[in-house]
Amino acid sequence: MAGLWHTPLFSARVVPLISSEITSRYSGPIVQTQDLTVFNITKDAVLVRQAKVIDHLPPTAGVPAVEYKPVEHAPPDWWKDALIPLE
Repeated sequence: MAGLWHTPLFSARVVPLISSEITSRYSGPIVQTQDLTVFNITKDAVLVRQAKVIDHLPPTAGVPAVEYKPVEHAPPDWWKDALIPLE
């Protein structure tokens, strides 16, 4: 799977040019990524998704009226089966 990033997609005419250049040398799947694109690679498949991130408030001047408490998300159950040993 080819992952493209920082691709200038400002014009509809650019996409066919990029596609034809890549497919002249590569016949596999292509994904146009953006910031926080995640590739989950398993023995059965490659899944592409956008990362789920903990929301943070943007910095603001002054003293906040209420305390911001981010919500922590537990990792999915399948992660323990997909760990890659480091030894």
